[in-house]
This record gives sequence, structure tokens and C-alpha cells, in this order.
Amino acid sequence: MHAQPTSTRVKVMHPSTRPPRVVVGTDFSPGAENAVRRAIDVVRDNGAELHVVHAAPRVPRAIARAFLDATGDVTPSQREALDRVVAASRERGVEAKPHLVPGAAVQVLTHVARAVRAGLVVVGARRRVMPDAVVGSTAERVATSARVPVLIVRKPAGRPYRKVIVAADLDSKLGASVEAARFVAPSAQLSVLHAFEGTHETALMLHGATRESLRRYRADARREARAKMTAKLERAGLDSSVLRLRHGRAERVLESENMKDDVLLVLQRGRSVLRRVFLGSVSRWVIARGTSDVLLV
Repeated sequence: MHAQPTSTRVKVMHPSTRPPRVVVGTDFSPGAENAVRRAIDVVRDNGAELHVVHAAPRVPRAIARAFLDATGDVTPSQREALDRVVAASRERGVEAKPHLVPGAAVQVLTHVARAVRAGLVVVGARRRVMPDAVVGSTAERVATSARVPVLIVRKPAGRPYRKVIVAADLDSKLGASVEAARFVAPSAQLSVLHAFEGTHETALMLHGATRESLRRYRADARREARAKMTAKLERAGLDSSVLRLRHGRAERVLESENMKDDVLLVLQRGRSVLRRVFLGSVSRWVIARGTSDVLLV
């Protein structure tokens, strides 16, 4: 007997009366399997509720009648594959609610997430062949469309995250990033990473500043960055010992971090509508070229 996918038009109780909800998308690929396994871990750690979503691509009925056994938008093989995901989740101690919905993956995932009032969306990621393409990956488009934190999973979920690195600048909302990070990786060691450069460093180099002059200028920039970030940490209720300062462009600083195993990178998408529709350059770089799992808040 097949587990019947629940309708996306569900009656939602007040958030205080229900556990947090996690939505994970699957296309039944190995990458999606990693995402489902990680979502199961998050749900189990938080006593949350898991919703597994498969977006069934629409096929014109004339094409379906000519080349497929089934003429509907949803096929028996898709139902069976989703049943297997639900059964695997049950074996790991989590009852998942299946959603089999015709439509494009990004629209279906974001619709289900809003319908069930999810607190987290989890997706698997494939490395793009053309990282700078205008049309990004499914994971990137979900990240720009969803109104809640999005966890992009690349690595097999064999063990918990060991470290969480929250990338922050002076405009970041640390409280939201830390709250989401602790939900996804409650037992991980947390640090806040800030990449800094002196405002006039490039101009000084072009004007022939000596190595010693640049060293002193960078030392001043480091002290200024530490003072500002320490104040920001205190306002967020964090100890200054979690702060890590690294000199250089954010992309280069994150390049070394994202190669490490069992590390979760936490990035913020920005608050304005424009910055949410078009991810910042650092977020786009990490999604397109990085290898670590990424939590976008």
C-alpha cells in the first residue's frame, strides 16, 4: 500500500502548539538522498516534523499518451519512489509526511514550505557547469525564493557537523544566523568569521607604500575590525572568543574554510528585496564553487 501524499492545503495550527517543521526536496538522486538524511538528523535533534517533497515535472498530455504508460501528471513510479523515501525515514526513527505535487521544483518547494509554515528548507546541490550563469541552480533559486533559512547539502550526512562558521560583516544580523545555526547543528562548535580589508589598502599599494607601511595599516584595520565586531557580538549575546578575523576578500577567506569536512558555513542573504532576489557575490560564489554544506539565513 502506498503512503498517500498529503495535500499542500493543510490546516495549520498555531506555531506554539506544533513542533517546528522542516521541508526537504527530493528528486531521488544521490544528492537528494544526502539532503533527506541531513534533514532527518535535524528533525530528530529538534523534535521537529518532516515534510518530504517531490515536484513531478509536467508532461503535455499528448506527449504522455504517445510515449508514457500513464497520462497523469503523477506516475506510479514517482509515488513508489516517494514511498521508499518515507520508509527509509521511518527506519531512522522519523515519520515523514510526503508531498507529491506536479510542477517546477522551485515553485513546489517554496509553496509547500509556506503552506506548512516550515522553519527550514533543505535541498541537495550539484556543482554547476557554468557557475556564472544568469539562471542559477535549483538550490540557488530556492534560496532566493524561500522566506525561511535554506540548508544546501553537498556532503553525505554520515555524522553531525563538527564546526559551524558564521560569516559576518558589520551589517549582518548575527542573532538570526546563530539561531538558525544552532537549530541545524546544535552540538557543533560555533565561530564567527569576519573578513576585513583596509578601505585604502589598494590605493596605498598603487602609490608604492612600503611593506612595513602596509603591515602597520593592516594592523590598524584589524584593531578597528575587532573593536566593531566585538561590540556586535556582545549585542548578540556572544562571547568575543568566538570571533575569527581574517585579512582578505571574503571569497578568498571562505575558499579555505569550505574545503574542510564536517563544517557548515552560515551566510546571510540580506534584508532588502533586491538582495534576496539576487544573492550577494559571496553567497553566489559559495553556492556555485564551494564544497561544504551552506546554511543561508
